[in-house]
Amino acid sequence: ATGNAVMGKGTENELVYADACSRSGGARVVHLDIANIHAVRGSYLRLHELLRSTAGGSKDDASFLSSLHDSEWLAHVASLLKGASCAAHAVGAHGRSLLVHCSDGWDRTPQMASLGQLLVDAYYRTVRGFLVLIHKEWASFGHRFRLRRSLGQPIFLQFLDAVYQLIRQVPDAFAF
Repeated sequence: ATGNAVMGKGTENELVYADACSRSGGARVVHLDIANIHAVRGSYLRLHELLRSTAGGSKDDASFLSSLHDSEWLAHVASLLKGASCAAHAVGAHGRSLLVHCSDGWDRTPQMASLGQLLVDAYYRTVRGFLVLIHKEWASFGHRFRLRRSLGQPIFLQFLDAVYQLIRQVPDAFAF
């Protein structure tokens, strides 16, 4: 949002939504500070190099964990999960409606929308529901899978890692 403002581009203005939201106390803009595709790509490349360099060899746990931390991959995944938790709490605990988007709408938007729904609705934690979620939030909205892959931007892989982290934390909540 700050980068957009510096470049003379717009950001969401809460006042635009004042009338539509007057019964619920107005709208609130929340910036989640989730890294852009370029930062995620750099992080992924560092992670990939770390895993490649330690494949089949002995790993010094301290050195490996330090390098894993330095890759920032897990920090990026954690920021997605934090944002999804915020969205799920707003919907589940407070019954609020959400407008979710990033500056171009192709990457962080489906990540947040999908993870938020995964947290709120148990249907999406079934195999069938998960497939519906991917189709609805990624494929139907035209996510640029092929372009992102060709540019080495692992946005969908990052989403899948976030899902994996959720499954590891609460395995009984998932049917897969």
